[in-house]
Amino acid sequence: MERKMDLKQFIAVLRRRLLSIIITTFVVLAIAVFASIYVIKPTYQATEYILIGTFSDEDAVVNSQKIDRLLASSIDFIESPIVIDTVKSKYGFKDEDIEDNVSVQNSRNSQIVNVVARNSDPNKSQELAHAIAATSIDKMEELLKVDQLELLSNKGGETTLTRVDNPIVNMIIGLAVGLFMGIGLAMLREHFDDTISNKEEIEAILDTRILGEVEVVKPKLEKQLMKEKQAIGVNIGQGKGGELRA
Repeated sequence: MERKMDLKQFIAVLRRRLLSIIITTFVVLAIAVFASIYVIKPTYQATEYILIGTFSDEDAVVNSQKIDRLLASSIDFIESPIVIDTVKSKYGFKDEDIEDNVSVQNSRNSQIVNVVARNSDPNKSQELAHAIAATSIDKMEELLKVDQLELLSNKGGETTLTRVDNPIVNMIIGLAVGLFMGIGLAMLREHFDDTISNKEEIEAILDTRILGEVEVVKPKLEKQLMKEKQAIGVNIGQGKGGELRA
């Protein structure tokens, strides 16, 4: 008969396998802590801001349409090979430094384009973001004859720098994964364990009630009783002078 586990049996299994659950949890947590501190490199994100157009209210409709076209063109141009190849040749960046590590963002109804660069080196991420933003403005002014672009870091602003990854979050995730792994291994061991540990399991398997129990003598107590029996037998079977005593 297939055994079914209810909530009480589940809690009983957790109590019985508590030591293995704790050991598994702490092992996975220790691996997560070690990896977060010594293996996983920190990731820093630098952001440069490019202002597209002006905030003049004169002829707002025409100005808005012009800015919309300029925004769309600027985003495409920043990501174009013209800018990327110039940055690689002029500043010495490699393909792996730029590919999948640079993105261009723009919020709705905003005239500011964000150039975001990520790298494990904070200085390198700032240099990359600034190089792409500055090169984009220079090339657009040179090739497209656009004069309504401003780099905010050149106007008293700063290139923002933040750390993207969080070691504490990695450790919390490691703790949760270790706990679930410990519980899963405990349930797996319980599933493949065919030993019967109490009368309730016998009643569940046989679908009948147990009428009585037989106590098993412990090995130490059994050995002690055997020694006492042997000692009594020697005293009864052998008298003084080697004569048999009744």
